[in-house]
Amino acid sequence: MSSITVNTAAPGTLTTGQSARLAGRVLTGLGTAFLAFDSITHLIRESHVVAANAQMGGPTWFPVLCGAVMAAILVLYHLPRTAIFVAVVMWAGLWPRDARLRAILGSR
Repeated sequence: MSSITVNTAAPGTLTTGQSARLAGRVLTGLGTAFLAFDSITHLIRESHVVAANAQMGGPTWFPVLCGAVMAAILVLYHLPRTAIFVAVVMWAGLWPRDARLRAILGSR
């Protein structure tokens, strides 16, 4: 037996599920644009990146490594099989270092 879903929203309006998907796509797009830009500037050794690295005393190869890691994580995040794993790892890294997150989720 099949189920039929009827959209009762007015024409041209978004349902709650559609709004959530749209918001998720916009946020993902913004994050993707930022990380892609940042990883590219590191990979091509843009002058500001090189200067900041030198000011921090990092080795000359470090910006390229950071750019490669950012690009790899970005690709993994956009692959359906690894997206959740990457997101969980990123949030798991926030857990031990941010008391606000632990407080929100009821753990101290």
